[in-house]
Amino acid sequence: MCDGNQIDSHLVVVGEVVGFWKLDGHIKIKPLTSNPHRFDVGNSVILGDTKFEIISAITNKNNLIYAKFAGTSKRSDVEYLYGKHIYVDIEQTNKLSEGTYYYFELLGLKVSTENHVVLGNIVEILKSPANDVYVVRNESGQETLIPAVKGTVLDVDIESNKMLVKYI
Repeated sequence: MCDGNQIDSHLVVVGEVVGFWKLDGHIKIKPLTSNPHRFDVGNSVILGDTKFEIISAITNKNNLIYAKFAGTSKRSDVEYLYGKHIYVDIEQTNKLSEGTYYYFELLGLKVSTENHVVLGNIVEILKSPANDVYVVRNESGQETLIPAVKGTVLDVDIESNKMLVKYI
């Protein structure tokens, strides 16, 4: 599993603007991607309807990224970006090996047990040291946590928007 949510058929969320750094137009980014090179100098990202080229990027000890975009020279140039998601074109994502999925492909999948009991839809994916955990919410708001491990996840069908799990 990899990058974040998908807002549009060709864009994938890879980060979120969570603050500012210095007064020269740097933004503070919380990465929502497993690819740390998405924010390298020279790469482009999309916020709203605007494509920005990254001209400076530093990763701090908390895995936040301080980045500056071409055409920004002061904090007021970027303040409107606070809280916005950062996207890349889906074409910039790498092809994954079979059985591995981007988060945006899994979010929203309808999850059922092998006994045909519908548990709900994946609404969130939690990262843990051992494995990811799918948060599945049904129509009444009840949540079920499903560990993303072989033996529990029996089948993933992205085209049909379904996941089959062994209910524990």
